Amino acid sequence: MVDREGAGDQARDQRAAIGGAAGQDEHGFGVSSPAMTSESYRVEPRTGLHYLERGDAAAPLVVLLHGFPDIPEAWLPVMERLAAAGYRAVAPAMPGYRPSPAPPAYDIRTLAKTVVAFGASLQEAPFVLVGHDWGAAITHDAVTHGPLAAAVTLSVPHPLTFLRSLATDPAQLHRSRYMGFFQLPGLPERALRRGFVRELWARWSPGRPPPLHVEAVEARIRASLPGPLAYYRAMFRPLGLFLRRAVAMRPSAVPLLHLHGQHDRCIAPGATRGQERHFRGPHETRFLDGGTSCRSRSRSRSPTP
Repeated sequence: MVDREGAGDQARDQRAAIGGAAGQDEHGFGVSSPAMTSESYRVEPRTGLHYLERGDAAAPLVVLLHGFPDIPEAWLPVMERLAAAGYRAVAPAMPGYRPSPAPPAYDIRTLAKTVVAFGASLQEAPFVLVGHDWGAAITHDAVTHGPLAAAVTLSVPHPLTFLRSLATDPAQLHRSRYMGFFQLPGLPERALRRGFVRELWARWSPGRPPPLHVEAVEARIRASLPGPLAYYRAMFRPLGLFLRRAVAMRPSAVPLLHLHGQHDRCIAPGATRGQERHFRGPHETRFLDGGTSCRSRSRSRSPTP
């Protein structure tokens, strides 16, 4: 007989521990604040994804997905904390980001299946998936069909909730105008080669992350083009595909914790309103005293526009 109450407590404790590590390192900073070091990537043969790793290979697996504009090294402080807490933490270079290969397609379902296959090849048991930005959007899809024990999403709410905010909130539509710019031929590639990454970080999380990290991100984005842009272009090509995929996502029973910066300048906290309707399992949203990179020391419960 399964102790459902005990299992629920265990899942809740697991989400809290991993969510705490994902939202805050020992200096009060979360993703996108590592001291950049030379890192050796491993390769997962089933998907070809290259990844960083910390912790015992036999420990419970946590897969951490970066977003745009970012790289796996952003997760290093979080990975160290997870390894110290008894987890095996791995952070892949997302499909289309060097040194990982491009996926067969960039629609959200294909990306989610790739990530699920990656984690399943590293551990037979259900694993924990953590995603920031595009990693969060992909996690929201993966929880509907993957062998996941729990999930943590940062900065990006459920895709249907986000699309609703674009349609109903002019301020959010303005914040997301870069997505429209990325649909243009040629110009976005030139912009990303000429400092647009630095401009986006200054706009979304001013003063952070450290300059060395931004330089590393810029170099990786330039080397990976057009892959990072393909995520955005696949949202509208063919027209409406992202919306159809989002509508097709059935409510998930996987325990999920969503972390959102109270001062996020890319996706406002108010964009999370109503996302609870898309979850059947245990779920919680926490608002952090930080921006897009989810830096935090304190937490609040009420979203602000």
